[in-house]
Amino acid sequence: MRTSSIAGATFLLLGAGATAVSAAVDTTGSNLVLNGSDTLFEVTQNILTACPTAVADGISYAGGGSGVGEGAMGQNTQEVSPMSRALKTGAYCGVTIDRDGDGVKETNVTMTTEDLMVGLDGIVIEANSVNACTNGLTTGGSFQVTDSSGNAVTSCPGCDSSGHYTIASSLDALRLVYGGFHNDAGHTFDCNSNVRKSLVKNWNLLFTGACATNNCAGGLTHAWRRSDLSGTTDAFVTLVGFGSKRGIGTLSTAPVNAARKPNPFCNSTDASAAPGAACSSTVPCANTTTQACDDNGLCVPQSFGGSSDFSDLDPIRVTCAAGEQVCNSLLSSDGSALTATSGTLGLVSVVLLPDNKTNAPATTDIYPTRNCSAGKFDLVSSGNNHEKCPGGPNFLGQCFQPFFAANAADTHHFACLSKANAHAFGSPSGLDGRAWNLPLKQDNAGGLYNVDANGRENILSNFRIHTTTSASGATSPVCTAADDTTQIGCLVNADPCSIGYAGRLADQAGLNQAESVNGIFATDANIINLVTGGTPVYPLARRLFFASLVGFSTGNLRGGEAALASCYEDNNIVKTAITANNFVALPSPGIKCFSYDDAPLPGCADGNPSSITNCGAPAGTVPSFIKNSF
Repeated sequence: MRTSSIAGATFLLLGAGATAVSAAVDTTGSNLVLNGSDTLFEVTQNILTACPTAVADGISYAGGGSGVGEGAMGQNTQEVSPMSRALKTGAYCGVTIDRDGDGVKETNVTMTTEDLMVGLDGIVIEANSVNACTNGLTTGGSFQVTDSSGNAVTSCPGCDSSGHYTIASSLDALRLVYGGFHNDAGHTFDCNSNVRKSLVKNWNLLFTGACATNNCAGGLTHAWRRSDLSGTTDAFVTLVGFGSKRGIGTLSTAPVNAARKPNPFCNSTDASAAPGAACSSTVPCANTTTQACDDNGLCVPQSFGGSSDFSDLDPIRVTCAAGEQVCNSLLSSDGSALTATSGTLGLVSVVLLPDNKTNAPATTDIYPTRNCSAGKFDLVSSGNNHEKCPGGPNFLGQCFQPFFAANAADTHHFACLSKANAHAFGSPSGLDGRAWNLPLKQDNAGGLYNVDANGRENILSNFRIHTTTSASGATSPVCTAADDTTQIGCLVNADPCSIGYAGRLADQAGLNQAESVNGIFATDANIINLVTGGTPVYPLARRLFFASLVGFSTGNLRGGEAALASCYEDNNIVKTAITANNFVALPSPGIKCFSYDDAPLPGCADGNPSSITNCGAPAGTVPSFIKNSF
């Protein structure tokens, strides 16, 4: 069960006012819980099974996201990381690490940083097999834009004079659903537009061909997405094409500057914030530390990676179904009253399981199956970093929290499921009691909220929306997966009018299906074309990596990490694990090694290293440490 991740990345990547927790520096390469890609969670578990020396040396894997693993390497808490994207230059440019194990940090990380390309994947758009009656995401088509009353709209971004909007491609539709990105000349970003609302309320518009029976007459219920620090999200933002001014912020300890990009997703604070003054490439925003210039020439808030992981600010609100087990209260700022959209969740919703490796929550904390005892609440401190109590006013820094207790003498168990009709003292009239299920609470820690790898409280656990009931209220299917990717695949089944993006591991035959994108399916052949030059190339194909700032060819890896690297360097082991988890093995000769060892790196600051080399081996050959080439 993946329940933990790094507890000390001081690169932070969170909002102002947050603090990081410390983690031990990696001095031996052994007895470590490693962080990295959730996409490669099962692959790494399989490789560890085939790598007993690494396990004997105390190596285990927690996932948490490529960005978390990348940051952990930069902080010297680990020296290797599975990643669903290549290393960003911010991970090794200007970073100091102990690359030779002598306890002294050195600065020439660019001389040792290396990536093993270990496989291929396609980010898939999953939909329910029954309700998505066709197997293709829409590739185009025109629709009439209407307002909230159903009246035709004649003025809207990207529309013609009669108010019709034309979708140009599958990617065009994804940009609009997830980011409110319009295809007009100005590339309007508007998550609350009538265009976006009209698209998502018509299920059939999302797919090629209309369903004979529209089982989703109410439209799209949720658009599941991976977290900000996920390599899958990095790749999705890039491949879908949110524009040159949009994207997840670079992982870097450097000061925030105009190169940092606002977050593109409609659930985020950036997407919901009102734009500021006009700006351009020659007229920057007044404060480039807090604002950046977007595609519309307007100043918008800067974003740190991870800023939207616990945000539910999508202006398209979906009323919580009877079978859903989390629901946002959307209280007034002082928690004394409900807002007009209480009892809803935003359309775009993040799936992020707990990723801390200290004080890791138990499985029963993450997916509680007990209902909270009716009418039972304790006034407790739950950490005080969150802005407000989920169920009502804050009393002297404490919140009323529901609990389960079998009898009067039983311990008060705060990891429980609250029902919609739950109500505590001071809760606003009409509150949906499922709001108490949003924060992830530690059962045996007095109601304290779980804290993630970046020191943020897990205040929005949308991933457990169907812990014991599906959207219909049935007890099957329910979703209690160990990783984010598999959970998204499951949620598309439990909530059959939803879609989600994830790695191919999310594809669950017979229950959900990967939709074609621009008419191209995520087949092995179409994904392999990404590296062979063949056609067609699946539009959301990507490379998978195993990375190290101290390098694989240098001999500087130690202990269990060196043993794990040796297994990741073995084509037989890697191919078996890659194909067993629905990824695509590399064509002959197999694993490739890339070394970022230019000296100097003139393009280091802008994310474009001048060149990469073959990890010490002549070009076109296989480095000697890579075993069993095909």
